[in-house]
Amino acid sequence: MKLRDKVARPGVDAAVRFQMKDTGVTWQYFHSTRGSSARFEQILYAALFSTPASGDDHLHSHGHLAARLICLDGLRPDVLPLLAISGSVPYRCGEHVMLEWSEGAVTTVAGAARVARVERRILSPFTFALWPKAAMPVQAPSRNLLDSSREGHLQDVDGQTIPDASLNPSPVHVSLHDVSPALLDWLKLHGFYPDSLDLLEKLASDQIAWWSQHLPGPLFAHCAGCFPLSAVDRSTWARQQKRQVLVVRPSVESYDSDDYVAEPQEDSDTAQLLEKRDTAQGVGFDRSELAAALEVLKREHSSGIAGRTKRLWIDGLQRLQLGSRGVNPNTVVLVGWISHMCERGTIDKANPAVSTLRKYASLLLLRLGERLAHIEAEPEDWDARNLLQIYREVMQQTSKGTKVAAHSAILSFHSYLVEIFDTEQLHESVWEAGSLLTGTEGSGPPQQRLKASAQSYESRVIAHVVWPHEVAWSVNACDGVPDLRLGAIAKVKLAIASECAVRYQDLSRLVVTNLSFLRDSRGPYCQIEVVRKASRGSLKTETSQRYLYVRHPENLVVISAWLALRKEETPSGQAYLFGEKNSDKVRYRPAAVQALLSRLLKRATGCSGMRFYDLRHSVISDAVADVLTSRAEVDVNLMEAVSSAAGHASPYATLRNYSHLYEQPLRLNLDIALTGGIGATSLEMAASFNGLGEQSFAMKPNTLVQMARRWGWELPMLWHTLAHEASQGMPCETVCAPFEWSAPSSLTSWTRTSTDLPVQMLADAIARKANGIEIDTVARIAGLPLPLAIKLFELLEDWLFGLYRRQFPRKTLRQAERPNFQKLLEEMHIKPEQTTQQIWKKLSLHLNTKAAREQMRESLDYWERAAPGIHLSLSAAAKPRALIGLLKCGGLGREHQRVVIQSAKDVPGAPCPQALNKMFDLFQQELGVKPAIEHAPWRVDRPMAYLRINPHENAIRTGASSDATPALRAWMLAFKARLILAGLE
Repeated sequence: MKLRDKVARPGVDAAVRFQMKDTGVTWQYFHSTRGSSARFEQILYAALFSTPASGDDHLHSHGHLAARLICLDGLRPDVLPLLAISGSVPYRCGEHVMLEWSEGAVTTVAGAARVARVERRILSPFTFALWPKAAMPVQAPSRNLLDSSREGHLQDVDGQTIPDASLNPSPVHVSLHDVSPALLDWLKLHGFYPDSLDLLEKLASDQIAWWSQHLPGPLFAHCAGCFPLSAVDRSTWARQQKRQVLVVRPSVESYDSDDYVAEPQEDSDTAQLLEKRDTAQGVGFDRSELAAALEVLKREHSSGIAGRTKRLWIDGLQRLQLGSRGVNPNTVVLVGWISHMCERGTIDKANPAVSTLRKYASLLLLRLGERLAHIEAEPEDWDARNLLQIYREVMQQTSKGTKVAAHSAILSFHSYLVEIFDTEQLHESVWEAGSLLTGTEGSGPPQQRLKASAQSYESRVIAHVVWPHEVAWSVNACDGVPDLRLGAIAKVKLAIASECAVRYQDLSRLVVTNLSFLRDSRGPYCQIEVVRKASRGSLKTETSQRYLYVRHPENLVVISAWLALRKEETPSGQAYLFGEKNSDKVRYRPAAVQALLSRLLKRATGCSGMRFYDLRHSVISDAVADVLTSRAEVDVNLMEAVSSAAGHASPYATLRNYSHLYEQPLRLNLDIALTGGIGATSLEMAASFNGLGEQSFAMKPNTLVQMARRWGWELPMLWHTLAHEASQGMPCETVCAPFEWSAPSSLTSWTRTSTDLPVQMLADAIARKANGIEIDTVARIAGLPLPLAIKLFELLEDWLFGLYRRQFPRKTLRQAERPNFQKLLEEMHIKPEQTTQQIWKKLSLHLNTKAAREQMRESLDYWERAAPGIHLSLSAAAKPRALIGLLKCGGLGREHQRVVIQSAKDVPGAPCPQALNKMFDLFQQELGVKPAIEHAPWRVDRPMAYLRINPHENAIRTGASSDATPALRAWMLAFKARLILAGLE
């Protein structure tokens, strides 16, 4: 997009000059500023009250429209070509009419592009009245259909792009061609700038001078193009009006099932790894820890499946000693990036190849670790400008052949920082001026140099706004979460985040004493003390400690109820506010809470990119909009107050990254300037109503004056109010028209069913139940409804007790009471906690296949026939063939299956020949080899030959650590649980 050679910008003799700094923008006034502002008021007067062109003078009417866009709506002259390029058409949003366009998608490396900034203005009713119309179908099509129909049915009529009128005579607003030439003619017609060679440059200079007199500083710098704010998408405003969920349907061409990543149901491994930052307190460059992480990435799963290799990497990264006091917390952040890529993918691929992840890590890990090691601030406070400088240094160190991969790796790393830590987004390209590019820009050569000075448009800050009705739905949906504690914690965090600009990490660190309930002249409120970095010994900055305030009555009820519960559960004031029920120092599934919050907001809005930190953007954007709207003269800098509450060091970051709702404050300030500075007569004001509304709205001057006197209003204010009301009847496409809508989906789909519950999950549930964990927690982790989980364990315990009676008939007769579930597992030598050992990995995967279902049933029948005793008999009557075949499919062959043969009773030391022959035949048929034999002395309570699982391959070890058979019994118990669960459903 090469527009800067043609657009109008203030020259060296401008009335206001800007100076860009790292901390923001400053500007300087000159003696000509007031004169320029007064000259612009004359142009504004002419744009408002000069008689619009009539008849077929389309060029003049377009020039009049362009003049009103610039004078009444805050558009710069250089924006006019962008309206044509973007195909901008007005649409109605509530009581306002909005106009939006895109600025600056600049092609960079490997097809990647900076995100185009969305600019939006609320149009004055006088501007909207001049917007051209043409005949189009009555039913407004979707955005894609509208684009395609424009391509096939557009006509050029006197510089105006209109559809084919033969389709339907229903008039709708249409997009324009570049109206800059028409604006030049309009200026010449009215005699403005007769001695100037560049009329648009002079107009831009006078416009900025007038803005400087009437707009607040942030809005002035934004309109001038020196400090751009970032608007939200049109769909965000549509959600506010429709109050339903946005439906996004991916196209068939772009959808790739292999790249689909389901939303996380359980604790994220990356989040668990990042919790080690709380205990890591070291400083300096941890080369050895980062090198160890790279060593983990050299491993490859024996199956060759990428997903299993990534799982292997995640497990290896979890085992690194990153939580020790000598490790730098920033090292944990870097290792967490690798885990995050394994779980969620890179910036451009949801399911990247393992070679891609390995290459990204090898290019960046050590280089970034060396530079980030000296940053004391936490990732939430990392400055994007400092990071950009670090990224560029890394790019300079990489070879020419790896620059493209390094660039993609850097973008993925920063995307990880933005998603996890809400770090400030980049506003400039990682490529410095002079960097070689692949690809083309315009018609240039394949390799060209990109000058940073030519990138006049800054990249957009990508963020979402969550509206109050969407937060309310999410809060109510927390009551339907199967895990009651998880839902309650999510509800409290939503209550706090809906009023306070807080990060998720700040909430996770809260302890009980950080909350206080107080009262002032405005009523009761909850004061929340946010303390960061306290675990590292001291507070590094003043913004590390701040107070948040919650005042909404419903939110206060939710917070106070949870605080009372935590005080009942633990007497310690230093216990985590969102901690485990019986622990002061363990948080309750923080990653699962964060995943739940994100999923709630996604369901409430329909936006797949919605995250919990978007609530922070929403709260700050509302606060900034209030400040830009306020005209109160107080001693406190209101923007400083908003910045301090957000935890920012200065308003620079607040305005640059969190000001997404500036359209209404800008419209308000422009209207105040228009009504207060226009010296028009009642005759001119009455005449300006012509053309407003569906029918010409006429009013006599005397009537206008009498209404102002009767109501006690100022005449300009009444004139503006009546014009706004008259424009409400003008037909226009609604903001919701291009989108599809639905009601928020219920939470019933969150609960697993037995048809997709893996056997290893049931083994884990049995292990937790054996350790005394409460049944509601076990049900929550397994994803089962609580009544179903209770019934499952009742039936499983009954079946296990029946097997216990067959294995120990005499002991059962002597027992007065029936053993409980934990006692049964102990007596029968069943150890479900050992099912996580490495040797069972392949078996756990095989058990989820359809082929294993019948093997599971036959193996359970064998286990019942193997009684009495706990040992797995290999007698012909027991029929062990099904179990041996199942173990073979699960990767446990001869190297792990051992046949224990007892010595013959009448000949000590000699095995029974009959038993040996039968075992040889069975293993030869199932495994194709002779079994590995172990000998044992004769015991009357054991079978002559029984099966034993040795975890050590091809090693003869007979100690307790060499017997994995208790884990096999646990797997068979999980088999039974799986079958019981299927029967219950």
